[in-house]
Amino acid sequence: MDNTKNKNEYDDMLQEGILAMETPVGWSSICLDQTIDYYIECNSITLNHNDDSKNLSN
Repeated sequence: MDNTKNKNEYDDMLQEGILAMETPVGWSSICLDQTIDYYIECNSITLNHNDDSKNLSN
């Protein structure tokens, strides 16, 4: 029953244009790009740290 209520509320907001005003165009793609860049950078730092540790132990 909650799903029907939520769908009706969603449909009402969609018809009124409320949802279109909530999310700026392109926000999700920018967020995704920044998230991917962050994890690539973190992985790069981790790999460099691991390589440095191996070189020190040799």
